Amino acid sequence: MVRAASFTLALLLTACSAAAPSSSESPSADATAAPAASMAADPSPSPAASPSASTTSAPSVSPAAGSSARDTIWRVVVSDLVVRSEPGVADPATILPARLTTNDRVLVVNGPLVADGYEWYQVLPIRPDGLRERPFGWVAAAHREGEPWLAQEDPACPDASDLEGILRLAPEERLACYGSRTIEFRGDGGGCGAAGGLPVSYEPRWLMSESGCGFGLEIGQIDMVLRFPPAVSQDFGPSGTVEVRGHFDDPAAATCIATANYADVTPPSPDEAIAQCRTQFVVESLTNVP
Repeated sequence: MVRAASFTLALLLTACSAAAPSSSESPSADATAAPAASMAADPSPSPAASPSASTTSAPSVSPAAGSSARDTIWRVVVSDLVVRSEPGVADPATILPARLTTNDRVLVVNGPLVADGYEWYQVLPIRPDGLRERPFGWVAAAHREGEPWLAQEDPACPDASDLEGILRLAPEERLACYGSRTIEFRGDGGGCGAAGGLPVSYEPRWLMSESGCGFGLEIGQIDMVLRFPPAVSQDFGPSGTVEVRGHFDDPAAATCIATANYADVTPPSPDEAIAQCRTQFVVESLTNVP
């Protein structure tokens, strides 16, 4: 049975994933440079990989041929994959401090784009524990000569009415499985409320920062938060059992903005804030079951 849990914990875990990594999690300046022996680091600046001065002023970025890979799941198959804030290898300043490593899984939110001879994907790392910080940004899918650095995988998507199956998925997997289509399920909900003192706030506030009810497989555990638009009531009846209709990838996610509440916190970039908001489950209707 799906059990009610503390909503405050869910908000804290959501916001903590957006906080800046501590200094112990960030590689040193030496580690940021591309290792000579690592094929995965090839799309980082090096004498061989960097364009000449005449090309760095106007890097060429274009859509790759074929269909979009948006909302697909991929696995990293190398030990040291460079992540950048923009596609292309021309600008060393685009290299992010942290990298992805073998078996890290990601949700593609944009791409592929072609730049500097590589095919690039913007990825949101899957954080099954909700806490480990991994970099959001652009990665090259393979070496110029064809060696793969990412491998696409098919998520095991439970039936849309299987709430326990849905709750076992990471938020990014839910988006990959169900997109924006309406799904329905029944469960025991509760733990509704909001939390203050979060490191990051989002707008629209109802979609990410506050106003929701938690569902979990264990007492005291939050596996998913139901988000309620202003026009939808979150009134749970005496039994606590409800039938819920709703969807991920709400159109309001396209307007999401994240703001840090403390000076030592780095908020998600605009693209990452939108990607995180797209993983939220938005309630269309909630019916109490006697």
